[in-house]
Order: sequence, then structure tokens, then C-alpha cells
Amino acid sequence: MRRDRRMFGLVLMMPLLELMIFGYVVATDIDHISLAVCDYSQTAQSRAYVEHLEQSRYFRVRAACGRVGDIDHLLDRGTVRVALVIPPDFAARLARGGPAQVMAAVDGTNSNTAMIAISYLEQATLGQAIDVIDPGGECEKTFERIGNVGFDILRRHAGVKRRHDDFGEID
Repeated sequence: MRRDRRMFGLVLMMPLLELMIFGYVVATDIDHISLAVCDYSQTAQSRAYVEHLEQSRYFRVRAACGRVGDIDHLLDRGTVRVALVIPPDFAARLARGGPAQVMAAVDGTNSNTAMIAISYLEQATLGQAIDVIDPGGECEKTFERIGNVGFDILRRHAGVKRRHDDFGEID
């Protein structure tokens, strides 16, 4: 012990130092995710949905896009991590009491961050769906009726080309 005093200190300090470093580096909480919004609805309901996302600490609108084709450009350049497309009939579907769909395209270069962003978006969307169903806030009735009114998030995967009636062709 007398000869190895430095080594003894090093053996004790290195795990503590690693613990502190990895505690900051390996954080799974992400906030202020950059968001692009293509709002084809341009209604009070669609603006309320986007405001709800911004009021959470998770999303910040960084770009607006005029058409679905701009999404790839924004994601490829790294301008945004998530792009949201709100269809023209968004408010009409909510008024009819049916589910309103939004499309979310997520930058998948970091799969962990992408999955966390999707989870945050689904969580915030569910919160908005509950507010739409029952703004007064009777939670028991709200959860029983959640299937009738709400939001569906359509995920766009890279390299998959498909067609959706509300959004047109999605590359």
C-alpha cells in the first residue's frame, strides 16, 4: 500500500470520473427537437395542435414547409429532426368526431433519438387528443371515448414509397 499510493488513488478515482462523464453523455432525455410543419389545414384547430407541441419542452418549430416534397430536403440538410404534415381536412375530421391523421417524418440517422422523438410526439398528440375530446377534463369519460376522436401518427420510413389519400405520394 505504501508503494502503490498513487495507483490506489487512481483505482478509486477512475470509476467515479467515468460515472460522472457517462452520466452527462448518455442522457436519454431530449428537448427542443427541431420541427418543421406543413399545415395544409390552416385552421384554428391545426394551429392549436402545433402550439400544444411547442408548449411542451420537447418541440420547437424551426421551419415551415409549403409542400410535402420539402420534407426530405429539410431532413437531409439537418435543418429539422421531425417534420409534421397536417392534412387539409384536419379540422373537418375533428368536427365530425372522427380521428384526424397527421404524418410525421423523423430523421433516422440516430435511431435512439428518432425513437425518443416519436415517443414524445405520440405522447404530446395523445395529450392533445384528450384535450380535444373533453376540454373540461373528466378523465374517466375521456379515456373511454379516446377511440372516437384523436390523432393517428403516420410514420414515413426512408426508402418506402406509398400513397396516402390525405398527403399524396410519399417517397
